[in-house]
Amino acid sequence: KITKHPETIKTVQGKDVEFECEAEVDPLLSADASISWFKDGKLVSARNSLSSVLPLQFVSADDAGQYSCRIMSEVGEVSASAELFVKKKTKISSQPFKGDKVEGESLFLSCEFE
Repeated sequence: KITKHPETIKTVQGKDVEFECEAEVDPLLSADASISWFKDGKLVSARNSLSSVLPLQFVSADDAGQYSCRIMSEVGEVSASAELFVKKKTKISSQPFKGDKVEGESLFLSCEFE
């Protein structure tokens, strides 16, 4: 059984994140048990340990999706999933005001961002 489920993560581009998953298996079956990680149904990492961390470094929008840990043993398998949401960093796209104004005149300043 899964004793530590991966948790949904919300982050911004460029950050490092990690998913964790732990399982408990009958000691007689633990030698053949393993944890594998999947992203959107595709294998990304396979480990033999029943305590597993999937590190993701400098995440981008391509890393967003559903991550699942799957524990397999001789008697079956169980899995748990979590989502990774990756937002773009906020970026100011307008240029600062450059110029002269006479005291008392109105001035309109705007700030555009992505």
